[in-house]
Amino acid sequence: MVYLRKRESREKDHIFGILRGMNYPLIQSVGIVVFDGENVLLVRHGKAAHHFEGVCGLPSGKVDPGEQTIDTAKRELQEETGLVCEINDLVPLPKAYQATIEQKDGIKIFDWYVFLCKKYSGSLKTSDETEPFWVPVSKLEEMELLPNVLDAVMKARKM
Repeated sequence: MVYLRKRESREKDHIFGILRGMNYPLIQSVGIVVFDGENVLLVRHGKAAHHFEGVCGLPSGKVDPGEQTIDTAKRELQEETGLVCEINDLVPLPKAYQATIEQKDGIKIFDWYVFLCKKYSGSLKTSDETEPFWVPVSKLEEMELLPNVLDAVMKARKM
């Protein structure tokens, strides 16, 4: 698996420029940070997911054409975890992320807009694509995570 993690900005810009020149798609996506005390909600990707099986990340997904990112966040939280929230319960993080990720069907570049979910209802539900679970924030550094997850969680904790 190829995951480009934190790099100097010039090097990152150079890599993204090369990849864009190779016609890798730029995909608009969102992620949602949900806390329960000192735990954060992650999803483990399963066989039906686009990501490789076993890789963990925040509940996330692609923005559909014509859809607002906040609407995508609400939809993806429910689709990937079973949890439900209202639009006014989602607060955007001040930083957007970009990452190059190898998926089962090839390399893709993601623009990732992350929201903090302040209030939710429902119970966790596993699907063919994802298995949601709570993990102590203190254990995140030990896990195989998609790019930018740790940074987004830490920024959301400060909000």
